Amino acid sequence: MRDTRKSREYFDEFIKDAQEALAEFEQDIKDGSIASDRIADIQDWILIEKIDLLIARYSRGDDIALLRGEIELMADDFCKWWDTDAYTGNIRFASMAYLFGADEKVLGKIRESLCAKNDGRTFDRLIDFILTGNKGSGQLAWEKSYHLLAEAIASKDAQPLKTYLGRWYSSNRGSEWYDTHKEDDEELLYCGYWCFEAAAVAKRAGIDDALIRDNKYYPSDLTGN
Repeated sequence: MRDTRKSREYFDEFIKDAQEALAEFEQDIKDGSIASDRIADIQDWILIEKIDLLIARYSRGDDIALLRGEIELMADDFCKWWDTDAYTGNIRFASMAYLFGADEKVLGKIRESLCAKNDGRTFDRLIDFILTGNKGSGQLAWEKSYHLLAEAIASKDAQPLKTYLGRWYSSNRGSEWYDTHKEDDEELLYCGYWCFEAAAVAKRAGIDDALIRDNKYYPSDLTGN
């Protein structure tokens, strides 16, 4: 168990429920039961559910080696169906792909997809760094929200990451997953709270993360530090 806010039994039930729902929707698509004009929305929902399922499995304590294959399988769907309007979703998926060990080809495919859907604008340098390790001169799409991650990359210091993690949960107050751990267990809404982008920056930049490894939102065993 990596997340103790819920019991193993809770995560077992969450995972079972999610797998059954996904199987049903994927079968509906295969059978042609879903109208063609709804396919893109359903596929986007399926991908979101698969991400939550992967997070729940990580929270439960599943072997990281088993989860690596899952994120790589999701990459094609991400490139084809993902709605890139939500930056938080983009950086989370990029961070998870890198942390769970997707190979450089898969990471490059994710980058190409985000570039292609970026309407010709300069590619975000934070996501670029997470996916490639290159410190480009591009824009930081959300300076106010993510400048501390950029500072950590530039300084190779864990202090900005510590500050970022200290604000991370409260800064996501408007997110769908915020406070889901407080819902009744029967609702099966909570999959885990993990700040993957902080860990991805620490790993890519080679930052000594001893200062933050005990933070409850930090997925420390994904950094290899």
